[in-house]
Amino acid sequence: MSVPEPVILCDPFYHSSNWFQEIIAGFRDAAAKDRNNSPIHIHSMGTIGQLRLEPDIPVIVTNSSLKNLTSAVQQLRQAGIPVILSGVDGAHFGSDICSVASDSALAMTQMVRYLLSYDRKRIALAGFWSSSRNDMAFLDAAVAAADRFGYPISPQSIFLWENQLDESLNAFFQCSYSEECEDGWQLYRDWIRILAVSPLQ
Repeated sequence: MSVPEPVILCDPFYHSSNWFQEIIAGFRDAAAKDRNNSPIHIHSMGTIGQLRLEPDIPVIVTNSSLKNLTSAVQQLRQAGIPVILSGVDGAHFGSDICSVASDSALAMTQMVRYLLSYDRKRIALAGFWSSSRNDMAFLDAAVAAADRFGYPISPQSIFLWENQLDESLNAFFQCSYSEECEDGWQLYRDWIRILAVSPLQ
């Protein structure tokens, strides 16, 4: 009996990201351990109608905008294709959707606790994409953690982006040079932190 070849759907801009490459590397490692070296087929979100997908064979859907994720899940569900969300919290989509994602509440609680341990009590959040289900989950978790510790994050200290990451970082940098600037900050994803540290230095 042949093993189905994995199909992965994601937005084109995500293909070159480090996160996506790590996800693909994880799938390949798992396939190698199972002695299954079948190719992994990667397709863009908008191509679902053009693919020959088999009912009851899961399709993996990974990071994208909430709008595209919702559309993909609906199309696959209507076609009877099981969905596995990778790196995305599936609670929003219903109990029939499987998902594998990091614990946003735990991660952001640890980050807020770390900043507070160094007496950084005015925290800013930057680099979060307003259209991303994952980004918003992490942002909400950070805000909730700060509230629990008694140091709430004001809406003016949250810098989102809609079209380009620069929107968030530029607004954050403008604030960082003012006297009222927050003394601690969290930037979503490691590569955004690298972009931010150089101008601040």
